[in-house]
Parts: sequence; structure tokens; C-alpha cells
Amino acid sequence: MGKPLGRAPTQVGTAPWPEEMPVMEGTSPDDMKRIIGAQYMNNGVLPNGGLTVEGTSSMKYKVNHGAAFMFDSVASGLGVLVPVDTVTVNTAPAPSTGTRTDTIYVDGDGVVRVHEGTNPPHGVVIAQFVVPAGVTSTSSAQRTIDRNYAIPVGASLGRLLHWDGSGITAWTETNPTQRFKGQFSLPTDRIVRIEQVATLTTPDAATRLPH
Repeated sequence: MGKPLGRAPTQVGTAPWPEEMPVMEGTSPDDMKRIIGAQYMNNGVLPNGGLTVEGTSSMKYKVNHGAAFMFDSVASGLGVLVPVDTVTVNTAPAPSTGTRTDTIYVDGDGVVRVHEGTNPPHGVVIAQFVVPAGVTSTSSAQRTIDRNYAIPVGASLGRLLHWDGSGITAWTETNPTQRFKGQFSLPTDRIVRIEQVATLTTPDAATRLPH
């Protein structure tokens, strides 16, 4: 029988001599996993930022701190929350020909690993990079995916992408410029809300442009 989380443990006896210490009964690890597992719909990064991955000037990746959710057992609804500190992980030298895909993922112990290929054996994928032949830094690799988010039951994923264009003072009408791009993946059909807030000004001497 499960024990409610937050209720004080109860004494159910004493340990055998010579210890004679109280034997306490309370929330078990499986109780905790079942409570946590009931709060999320899928494995993924917690949708509050973190666990971003950056290329570096060597054959390493920098992973920024964050947390992920993953199921220990989907059938039994047992899940865990996995914290990750900021860490740098090594990858193999670039291939001499062709390309290689590096998949960066977090395992159930909170260890960040690099898997050569697209399907790591377990854990939560947080990034993938295509490594060209002959490069000497992961900053030269091409990111192909950002992350999957763990969806809280009945909740929004929160902010998926954000860009602040403050400080841009000129706009060239005849030469459109890409200011920002980003990637995110959705594990299920979702409604995506897009908001754009802009302030446009012209110099005093500007003339009215044709419609």
C-alpha cells in the first residue's frame, strides 16, 4: 500500500538486538516515482529553460544546467525528475570523410552522454549535431534538433522560443534580413501561439513610402 507524500513516517516496530532502533514506514521510492510520473505525459526537458547545448572551440559540447523528466516504467507510471549541472562533454574526433551525427542525451542518473548516431539506448535527447569531416571544433557542427519538452498534465509548455530585437536601429526595405531562427519539437499535436511586438519609428526627414 502506498504512503502519502508529506505525511510523517510511522513506527512499525524495532530493529533486532543490539540496535533496537525504531523501524519506520513511510513513502517508498516507488511511491515517489508514481507521484512524479502522474504529473507528466512524456519524457523530455522540463519546459522552463535549461539543458541547452552549445558547440565549443574543441571537440566538446557545453551543456547548460537544467532538469529533465523520464519514465522508469511507462506501464506502471513510474517517473523520475533528473537534475543536471552545467557540464562539458567530450566527443570523438571528426570523421575523415562524410559526416557523423552526435546525439547528446541525459541518462537516468543525470549523466550527460554523447551517442554516435540518432537513437541513444535510453534517457532524454537534448540535442543533435551533424559533424562534418575534418573539423576540429563542435562549433563547426550543424545543430539539427533542439529538444523535446516534458508536458505537464493539462498544462502549457510555456515559452518555446524567444528573441529580443532591441537595439536594431535600421531596416533595409529592399534587402530583407533574417534576424533570428530557432528549432523546437512537439511530441504531440499542439496549438502554438505566436506573439510579435514591434515599435517602428522614422526620422523626421523621412518621406512617405508608396503603399
